[in-house]
Amino acid sequence: MNRHTPKELHKFGRYFAIETNNAFWTMSEKELNTEDKRKLLELAFASLYHWQAVGTERNVFLAQLNVARALCINDVQALGLEYAQNCFAFFENDDEKWIIAFAEIILSHAHFNLGDHDQHRFYHERALATADQLGAEDRQIFDATADRIPAP
Repeated sequence: MNRHTPKELHKFGRYFAIETNNAFWTMSEKELNTEDKRKLLELAFASLYHWQAVGTERNVFLAQLNVARALCINDVQALGLEYAQNCFAFFENDDEKWIIAFAEIILSHAHFNLGDHDQHRFYHERALATADQLGAEDRQIFDATADRIPAP
């Protein structure tokens, strides 16, 4: 027996989608030990789960970008690349430069994990060039992630 209306359930789902997304990004910008890296995976997948239930297509791809980042941090190579490539394909021509920069830098990280140095360098340089077009606040947010990704 469900005591909540569909509207309430949607509101709860959106709340948890936002909270897990924000917790993911806060944690991903820090130095992580093994336990923290696993927690990051849990947050990324939790965010994806909730956004799939209540979000737009864009929200779902942003959550998949979190999953790609968490997989890269945990060095889960093939799956990290798959998520990163899917998100890059979705966001490559987005109107907002910040999301393009994130998709590019996370794709570079996935290629780094696989030892594909040419693609790592290509997407890393492309991400930095895109980030050069960001305003100061967006650039600071981008740099918090990019600074944790190995440079070519």
